[in-house]
Amino acid sequence: YRGSLRLFESWRTKPYGELNQSDMAEYLNFLISKGGTSSSRQLRIHVVKGYLRWVLSGNVMNGKLRGPVPECVAYLEVKKDKNTKPQVHVTQELMQEILSECKTLKRQVFFSLLYDTGARKGELVTLKLKDIGRDDYGNYIELNGKTGYRKNYLHNSLAWYLPYVNGLGTNPEHYIFPSPKGPENHVYVKTPNAWCRQIVRKLKARGILGPSDKLTPHGFRHTKTRNLKNQGWSGDKLNVWMGWVDDSNMSTHYGKARSEDVRNAFLELTGQKKPEENAENLQCL
Repeated sequence: YRGSLRLFESWRTKPYGELNQSDMAEYLNFLISKGGTSSSRQLRIHVVKGYLRWVLSGNVMNGKLRGPVPECVAYLEVKKDKNTKPQVHVTQELMQEILSECKTLKRQVFFSLLYDTGARKGELVTLKLKDIGRDDYGNYIELNGKTGYRKNYLHNSLAWYLPYVNGLGTNPEHYIFPSPKGPENHVYVKTPNAWCRQIVRKLKARGILGPSDKLTPHGFRHTKTRNLKNQGWSGDKLNVWMGWVDDSNMSTHYGKARSEDVRNAFLELTGQKKPEENAENLQCL
């Protein structure tokens, strides 16, 4: 919210009372020029609408905002993005290629945790040593996201995670992914984006990914949701694991079914799907 208001204030040149619909339409075009998704623009406009309502025509009574929405923003609507090519679904084979392109063990651990948990990148970069542990069921990480606390157990990431955390210090306040300044600070939230862009460029150069394929750290969250759906997880279980509120419908937007999911479901239904062979030996990277 602070970022949205700072952006609006850096753009605004008129007093609040002189803003009109044309001005706010120009501000929306300004947001479009900065890139991002329609949902990001919607959030920024939502913040500005509430702020202008408070400044120009509203007041706070009993903890709620009162007064009409100012005319300059009352009819401002954000068009939804047209359907675009979805992010690449990260298969186990693709995950091996991603990890092989990581320059450091720290990056391997970060992306393996993304794949294993589907956590938000901001939740992972702020992990501290006090947020990891082991109980009777296995190793876990404790996350504090948008909707509060949750615990995610680890499985696929353990081969990289265990040797990494065993090499860290013992101060519980130190970060798991420290910045170059030291373990008292974590890497910038945008740093994993740069790591991912480097990996994607290399995979495209090798022909592993297509020229138009898209993959960002957030794409791993869609992959995890889709994998859990295909394993038969219900919506309420997904909400707990992914960190959504109890009555959230985010699981309908994340990890949407694709044609191969329908094909596999049909093959299972008709008894035509062959059981997958588990490899007895795994190649160490």
